Amino acid sequence: MKFIILIAICVLSIVVVAQAADKCTINGKTLDQGEKYQPPGKCEQYECFGKNGVIHTGCPKIDSLKPCKYIPQDPSKPYPKCCASQKC
Repeated sequence: MKFIILIAICVLSIVVVAQAADKCTINGKTLDQGEKYQPPGKCEQYECFGKNGVIHTGCPKIDSLKPCKYIPQDPSKPYPKCCASQKC
């Protein structure tokens, strides 16, 4: 009986580890593999590719020259629409 319980615990442990391998934790938030996350108030994005597989993407630097108008970041918008841009 003890052997059966030991085997059951081992199998459950393997399942838990396998599930954890498909998740990422970013700033205390757990993401599933393929899930994207934009932290509140920030114009950046994280994407989970499984355990230790995270891509962090931010906005490019924008230098606006006349006659173009510089439009600053707006973190209330979803990434990448929140990034700074220019209107010519």
